Amino acid sequence: MSQAHKDAILTIAKPTTKVQLQRFLGSVEWSNRYFPHLAKIVAPLTNLVGDAPWTWSAAQDIAFEETKKVIDDARQLTVISQEELAPRDTDLIHWSAPPTEPVTNPSLGKYIFLQCDTSACVTYGENWWNALPVYHHSRKLTNTQLSYPTHKIELLAIFEERIKQCNSQAKKDY
Repeated sequence: MSQAHKDAILTIAKPTTKVQLQRFLGSVEWSNRYFPHLAKIVAPLTNLVGDAPWTWSAAQDIAFEETKKVIDDARQLTVISQEELAPRDTDLIHWSAPPTEPVTNPSLGKYIFLQCDTSACVTYGENWWNALPVYHHSRKLTNTQLSYPTHKIELLAIFEERIKQCNSQAKKDY
């Protein structure tokens, strides 16, 4: 996300109409790949869009400020470099807690990690603890999807992210 786009979002005043709220959400969601759990954070705001009556409350105030805080704190995404990847069929050292000393894997190179809960995040680094984000995927679940078991929600996040990547690649190829 460019600093100019970030600054533009941070200067938006608290919305007083649905149109202003839609503009704010559009600006934020245009950059959703930079923010983990964005759909959960903006849920009180998206509840006011559509046919819902306009009733701005403390929940919307909190969501609005939290959204701006997340944008202000956003880490820059990194790019996966084919030359830096660890060789195929190599394993990295797994730690159940952050290591207290530098970790050295048996093979030099970086690995790709997929963190998945109700959102998905692809990270890239020498180990889980120092990996940088490459991409985030987050959206509000439908009422039906809210009843899915956890593993199906995780698979849905992976599936939707893969579809997004394929569509993005198809646009580039076109």
